[in-house]
This record gives sequence, structure tokens and C-alpha cells, in this order.
Amino acid sequence: MVRATVPEAMTVTIAVPDDLDTLVATLTGETALLGAADGHQGERLYVSERLIISPCAGIFDMPAGPPSPATPSVEIGDLLGLVSGTEVRSPFAGELMGIIAHPGERVQPGQPIAWLRAR
Repeated sequence: MVRATVPEAMTVTIAVPDDLDTLVATLTGETALLGAADGHQGERLYVSERLIISPCAGIFDMPAGPPSPATPSVEIGDLLGLVSGTEVRSPFAGELMGIIAHPGERVQPGQPIAWLRAR
């Protein structure tokens, strides 16, 4: 769709973790960030943003007393929400940057629910 509306736009497909290196190279060109990525042989230690995704399809709901940007600390295993009764727990520790899904929103498996900046 982008190519049809903006033919001169460059597109980058991101489908697997290794594609993130291509994205960084495309966005930054020859910068210190790209040099740091090359030195880690694919470990991507410079990437600190994490998305918590839905484990299944259903309706997203917030648990009673969830973490919020006002209390941003999230630990591994913290409950961030429910998708049709299935718990969405954080596999990462970090600072909660935001809840992406809205209560009552229909979500699909793999859809982002929350955004963290990992420690």
C-alpha cells in the first residue's frame, strides 16, 4: 500500500529478529549505533525496548490495581492484564512506558499489550 501511495518511499520488511539489524542500518546508516551492533555479533544489547504481547485472541481487560506509568516499575511475572480470562504477565523487568491495548479492545495472539523499557 505504501508503494502505491508513495512510490519513492523505501520500505523495510521486519519479520524475524535478524531483520532488526537491517532496520537499524537503514535508519542510522554508518553511525556509532550501527558500529555497536556489529560488535555484539547479533546479541542486540543496544535494544532496551520490550513489547508484552497477547498470548491469545480475546477481549483485553485491566486487572485490579495494575502497574501504570504513575508507578512504572514492573518486575518479571507482574500481571499487566487479562485477555478473555488468560493472564498477561511480563517476562521482563523494567519501566512501564504505557499500556497499548485499551480495556474492552479485541486483541489477537501476538498483538502488543504493553511497552517496557527493560533494565
